[in-house]
Amino acid sequence: MDKIIENTRKIIADDKTVFAAGKWTPKREAYFEVYKALMTAYPIESVLNIGVGPALSALKWNNIIKAIFPSITHFENIDIELKAVEKAKAHGDPLIKNTVLGDVKNLLDIYGENAFDLIYWNQGPEHIFREEREKTFAQLDLVAKKVIYMHCPWGRGYDGDTWHYSKNIQKSEFEEFGFECVYHGKKDSRNAGIMSYKVL
Repeated sequence: MDKIIENTRKIIADDKTVFAAGKWTPKREAYFEVYKALMTAYPIESVLNIGVGPALSALKWNNIIKAIFPSITHFENIDIELKAVEKAKAHGDPLIKNTVLGDVKNLLDIYGENAFDLIYWNQGPEHIFREEREKTFAQLDLVAKKVIYMHCPWGRGYDGDTWHYSKNIQKSEFEEFGFECVYHGKKDSRNAGIMSYKVL
């Protein structure tokens, strides 16, 4: 496990697709601490990535996840937008082409219980209303077998985004649902984020 943890630090330090090139930063440290926590659920063999994005941003995250968790043998992705699903399918990369059309709020109906070791929802919880969280998070708990990871803005940095239905997310909003949270960046800036995870 020590070798895996050291390799994770190297992957995060060397990555230039998600992090700015340069020295080890507090943001890198935050991600490193969270990924170390996810390793308590090792081995992770299957992943559901929620939201591929119009630019297929899920692909870069899936590449990082695969590098950190080489035990993964199955990636599936889900998106609510048909165009994003079609683009992912047409891309051809095995980490992104297995993408289905669906809504995170109906995840249990689509997959059933214990379908994936890891549910990875990056830049996602802000896209549902606060009153939808209880039902949605309960479904994540059931569909995930081992661990859930989420990331969203912290504060008002992205409040101007039309598709962000939960504005100005604060500390403790996810802890009340049983998530452990790590905060990075300066609150209210566009570099501020909340990483939430739950080992089941």
